[in-house]
This record gives sequence, structure tokens and C-alpha cells, in this order.
Amino acid sequence: MKRKIICLITAVLMCAALLPAAALAADADYSYDATVTGGSIGIDTATGTVASADETVTSVIIPEAIEGYDCTVTAIGAFAFSGCESLKSVTMPDTVTTIGYGAFSGCRALESIHIPAGVTTIEDSVFSDCSSLKAITLDPANKDFYIQDGALIRKSDNTLVAFPAAMETDVFTVPAGVRVIGTYAFSYNSGLKSVIIPDTVTGIGFGAFMGCKNLESVVISGSVKRIEEQAFGACPKLSSVTLSEGIEVIGTLAFYECKSLSAIVIPESVTEIENHCFTGCESLKHINIPKNVSQIGFETFAGCESLEWVSIPAKVDYIGGTAFDRCTSLSRIYYEGSRGQWNDIMVDWGNERLQDVRIIYNSSAPRNGPDTITDETTGESVSYSCSGSTISLTGDISSAAPVYVAVYDENGKMTDVSVINTPKTVTFSGVSAQIIWADALSCLPKAESVNIDF
Repeated sequence: MKRKIICLITAVLMCAALLPAAALAADADYSYDATVTGGSIGIDTATGTVASADETVTSVIIPEAIEGYDCTVTAIGAFAFSGCESLKSVTMPDTVTTIGYGAFSGCRALESIHIPAGVTTIEDSVFSDCSSLKAITLDPANKDFYIQDGALIRKSDNTLVAFPAAMETDVFTVPAGVRVIGTYAFSYNSGLKSVIIPDTVTGIGFGAFMGCKNLESVVISGSVKRIEEQAFGACPKLSSVTLSEGIEVIGTLAFYECKSLSAIVIPESVTEIENHCFTGCESLKHINIPKNVSQIGFETFAGCESLEWVSIPAKVDYIGGTAFDRCTSLSRIYYEGSRGQWNDIMVDWGNERLQDVRIIYNSSAPRNGPDTITDETTGESVSYSCSGSTISLTGDISSAAPVYVAVYDENGKMTDVSVINTPKTVTFSGVSAQIIWADALSCLPKAESVNIDF
């Protein structure tokens, strides 16, 4: 049921955008219907705008003017050809200056399109889900746009407006100078396997790479402050994501249904991880939530079936509904605060899984050595390293403040504990361990504790 809800949310978002086109086609009484191959197009003679098209049209030559009317065609309206799945060719006259939002979205048979010299405005999502589009060409006399490496780029704000979904290239580096990757700019591209986003880019738009079925890796620079909603959603082969320090917000559904994503390092600069962000990332094994994040949103990790552990900072005061729903492998949470602070967190409905996991308090995410922990009372230090199922410790360890090594199995159950008063090597059978400076009498942690996964 939850999976259906996510699909429904996505469908609603997409359909909401498409509704105006359907309404126009069904209800509007346009001044002129132009007959084209496979049907007709509706033109508003008062504004000179191509406003609708029959879904059956296959080839369209848009007239410059309407005979018998004082009308020059200057615009293709929002969603005018949206959903015309049989449309193979469109010829626009030089009089056209504007191409509206989503004008050709969902034209899945369209293979190429030429932008005339007079076009000054191309709005977002114009070629979204044009799955057969191999090339966008531009009149050399056009002063407002340019084509580089196949991408259509707007000069005024350096926005990459569109990239052909069927262009034959598997590795793409966003051209230097591009500042924004526009809404749905790369969506449903079938060829891309790797994308590198340079430091010049400061924004990644809504659904920019959504549905790129063969995309495997992406590198995002820290100049990007916010990754918008659905930016990389439904990219089933995406397995490598590099996020640089400087990114602050990861938007709603940003990585939903990225089924091959097994690991991602979220930089400490991130302060917001929005709803559904990693929903359905069924291969994701570990997550370290940055220290300045205060809320875990609705269904953030729902359906992450392979998720074994999560590190949660003490600043978190709210866990949204079903945030960890269907996280069937989740066995432990490393919580940076105390037991009392954990109990004060508002945990919304649908998070019953959290009642069955082991909470490790006053602890950060697991780390692999070599590293050092220090007893805050004596100042003594112990260095550790680990390999396979062996932990090696060196340093000064007093009898007053020994080091404890606790070992846990795959279910989070403690299977062994060693009290160490001298440097030694500990070999154990388990999947994780915790090294703690502790008081010999109370066994309560006195200083930093280190958690290790093998």
C-alpha cells in the first residue's frame, strides 16, 4: 500500500501539470482550428498563440499568420502539444517568440526539433518525457539561446533548459558557466550513465534528472545549495552519488526509488532532509544524518529494506510518520544524545520498527580506524585499528578507567564483552563492536565511545 501511495504522489504531481492542457483542448472555443496531419491545432487569434492540439496529430507546420484574421502566430502556449504521443515533427515559423511551459511534454515520438531565430522565451519542462528526442537544433541567428554539447542553454541566466532524452551519450559534464539545471531538463533520458555537475552550478531544478533509467553516478558540487524535489527520483540504476560540502537542503522525493543506491555520504552542511527523500531506496545500508538536521520527515526512509543502521544527531526533535516504515533490516541506531533526550523526541505514527532496534546512546556513527579515543578524566589515549573481526588497541590504559569492547551479532544482541586494562588485540565473532572508556564500577561511558561495523 505504501508503495502505491508514493506512486500516487508522483502521478498527482505530474498530472497536476498536465491538466491545463486537457482542459484547454476540451473546453476552449478558439477562433481558429488549423488542419494538420492527423488532426488539428487550436489557435487563439486574439493573442496569436497555439493553444491546443489533438492528441492524434503526427506532423505539424505552424502557420505564420491566420488568413482572414489580423493575427500573427507568435507563441506556443503552455502544454499546447502535451501528451501528443504520435507527434513526429513540428515546424515553427520565424514569427514565434515564446514556447510555453511543458509545450511538448510527453511527445514521445518527437525525434528532433528546430528553434527559430526569433524565439526569446522558452519556459521550463518544454521537452519533458520526449523519450525519442535525439537532437535540439537552433537557428544560428538566435541571440537568446545557444547549444553546447547537445544541451539547450538560455544566455540571460545561464540555465540549461533541456537536454535531448534520446541523445547518444553516456557521460555528460554540465558545461562550465551553466548556473542552473532547469526543471525536468534531463528527465527520462535513456542514455546517460554518468553526470558531473561543476562548481558554476548553483541550482538543480525540480525533477531535473527524474526517470533517467540508466544513470549510475552523479557528482554534485558544493555550490549547489538546494537539490530540488524529485531531482534524481526514480533513477533505478543510480548507485554512486557524491554530494559536496556546502549543500544545505535535499528536497522532497529527491532520491526516491533509487533502488541501486547502497551508500551515500550526506555532508555536514545539510540542515534539511525533506519528506520521502530516500523512500524506496531498497539497497541503502547505512545513513549518517548530519548534526544540524532537526527533523526526519514523513516517509524519509520508508521502504529502505536493506537499511541496517542510522546515525541520528542530538538536535533531532521530530521523526515524521512512517519515516522508517518497512525498514526490515534496521537493527540499531547510533544516537548522539542521552536516553532522556531520545525519549523526548516526538515520534509520529507508523514507526513501530524503532521499538525493536537497539539504541546506542551518546554515540556517533560507526567509524573504521586507525583512530584515537581519550578519557576525559585522566587524559589517557588509546589508538585502535580494525580489520575483519579483529580490533587492535595501543596506548595507556589504567586500571581505574579501563576500556570496554562490546560485541554484537546481526540482531543487535551483545555476544561478548572484554574489559581491557592493557593494550591488546581482540578477535571476535560478530558484525559490530563498541569501544568505550568507562568507569570500572558503574560501567557508564565517561568519554567518547567508538562504534565499528565490519
